[in-house]
Amino acid sequence: MSDHASTSPREGALGGGTLARVVAPGAFLAASWTWCIGMFLPILLARDFGPWSYIVFALPNCVGAGVMGMILARREAGHGAAGVLAAHRRASIAFGAVTMAFQWYFLIWMLADAPRDQLLGLLPAAIVGMLLATWWRSGRLQGGLGGVAAVAISLALGAAWLIRGDVPGVVPPPPPRPLGELLPLAGVCSLGFLLCPYLDRTFLQTADRCGPRAAPAAFVVGFLAIFPLLILITHLAWPSVGVQPGPLGPALYPALLSFHVAMQLGFTIAAHDRSLADHPGRGLGVSPWSGLAFLVGAGLALAAGFLRLGLHGLEGHEVVYRGFMAFYGLIFPAYVWCCMIPAGWTGEPTRRRLLAFGGAVVLAAPFFYLGMMMRETWWLLPGVSIVLAARWLAPATDADQPAT
Repeated sequence: MSDHASTSPREGALGGGTLARVVAPGAFLAASWTWCIGMFLPILLARDFGPWSYIVFALPNCVGAGVMGMILARREAGHGAAGVLAAHRRASIAFGAVTMAFQWYFLIWMLADAPRDQLLGLLPAAIVGMLLATWWRSGRLQGGLGGVAAVAISLALGAAWLIRGDVPGVVPPPPPRPLGELLPLAGVCSLGFLLCPYLDRTFLQTADRCGPRAAPAAFVVGFLAIFPLLILITHLAWPSVGVQPGPLGPALYPALLSFHVAMQLGFTIAAHDRSLADHPGRGLGVSPWSGLAFLVGAGLALAAGFLRLGLHGLEGHEVVYRGFMAFYGLIFPAYVWCCMIPAGWTGEPTRRRLLAFGGAVVLAAPFFYLGMMMRETWWLLPGVSIVLAARWLAPATDADQPAT
């Protein structure tokens, strides 16, 4: 699909009934959004703040992406998703490239930190999961059954974990951070998860393919029905949180978990790679950003592992993970807030809006650092406030010429 005009069939061209028009695109959306954020950030939050943190993470995540289809459908007269892609091409490309690098980083980290006695089981499972996702990538992911297959396999594994696993009998230790410190994190989660979806090219292309009538239902099915199940089963399956190996066995259980995580990471990488390809309808359509994303992700994973970089009591890999999160908690949502919304979504960003965006990121970054890296979360409140205030420096009546 071009950034300037849709090359995908419009509404009704998906053919068939509800499965083709709503469920299959919804499954694709859910699988493409099951990142290393949805699968691992709740683990970190539960470690620090306890089980209530899951709601702070999941609620804005599901609602923010779920309403996107309705908002884009209302903008259809102004070319909706296709107009957003055309006006904000560079930002959406950056979003896709960073996202691919983030998934590669997490996959390599997961394997590098695995116990050696489990690695022989984890590595083949991860490779098979990635290859399966890559094979699905060569087909029509947006309109095909690749997303349905990925979701079905993960849900089947989740059912097996819940049925065959053992709930641990030992009560987990109390979280080290006060529950009240979740309030500033709720602000960051809301800012990121409500705004980031509008830069996701896989979402925009799927909305354009579905058309204004089917897109709202596809997004609701994807993010209010399927996606919550995917992130919940991953959360419960993580050994430090919920179900333990039990009858599945100490070797098979982590291998299956590795397969599930790798498959979902691979699907996300494949979907974004395809969305960035110059000719996504031809064969594999590898994007020029694919190799760079792999090198960046792998390089950061190896550097953090070999150098054992640490910061403020955080292990090196978690430092890099939190560094990636700065894109989704600050940089990308600030762009949407300052450059997309004032322009009516489909207007090109002007110099004044870009300056407001850059100024917001620079001024808010120290507060986000204090809140995320030093874990003094109350500093996040002024950081989020700076981003919100910058919106008024980029009014909709801005008369500047679009930046080129």
